Amino acid sequence: MAEMIRSGNHAGLMSIVLVATAGNVLGGLVTFYMGWKGGELAARKMSEKNRKRYEKAEKAIKKWGVYSMALSWVPFVGDVIVLLGGAFKLPPLQSAFWLAVGKFLRYLVFAFSVAGILDKFLN
Repeated sequence: MAEMIRSGNHAGLMSIVLVATAGNVLGGLVTFYMGWKGGELAARKMSEKNRKRYEKAEKAIKKWGVYSMALSWVPFVGDVIVLLGGAFKLPPLQSAFWLAVGKFLRYLVFAFSVAGILDKFLN
């Protein structure tokens, strides 16, 4: 993605962002589905230590609801948030929307920064 942007074709910048977003959203939806289908089973087989972490995560994700899916872009923890969102049975369509918003903004900022567009706004 970065090399395509660096090549100077800024006319296709949004296409690059949309394709990257679509691919990442599809992966996120698979993760959400895995949580939806396997969350209860995993919760039953947890150690006591992990159960406490699970309950803490459940409290946080249920507090923020579908909006927590917008954090799907965060490295390392984003996939866990999405998996738990599925496990806690957050509404799928709204979750997918906020997941897509988070992923889109991630790639938009990345693309603008690589293209040097962000520099124009920050300087």
